[in-house]
Amino acid sequence: MTFFNEIASAAAEAADVFGHDEFVATPMIHAAHGNPEPDPARSAFAFKGQFDADPELSASGGGRAVRPDTEQKRSSGKFLITAFSAAWPHALRNGDRITRTKTGEKFTVATTMPDGRGHVALTLNRAK
Repeated sequence: MTFFNEIASAAAEAADVFGHDEFVATPMIHAAHGNPEPDPARSAFAFKGQFDADPELSASGGGRAVRPDTEQKRSSGKFLITAFSAAWPHALRNGDRITRTKTGEKFTVATTMPDGRGHVALTLNRAK
């Protein structure tokens, strides 16, 4: 085993210890009919990572003056997973699906932000 393989192995063990949540990633493609479906060329896989949710309540006033008692509000949220990805069988892409194992919540990858050192941050949208 090379030095770099040993470092990658140690980082994977640390990810197992510090990754608080378990997830299943399902790579997706857009089929001819336009609906996403699992990508047969990229297999689904389980991984551990840190899940962060930042729900927020934001006003929807449309740029016009609104009285506080009639103001329309909508609920939105920001979801983020950070994980050690160097051992993944393949990188995730925008549109891939993530299932949070302990809750069954389903998300779609909105953006991927690899750090160049084997970790990735995934911003997520709730799956429809």
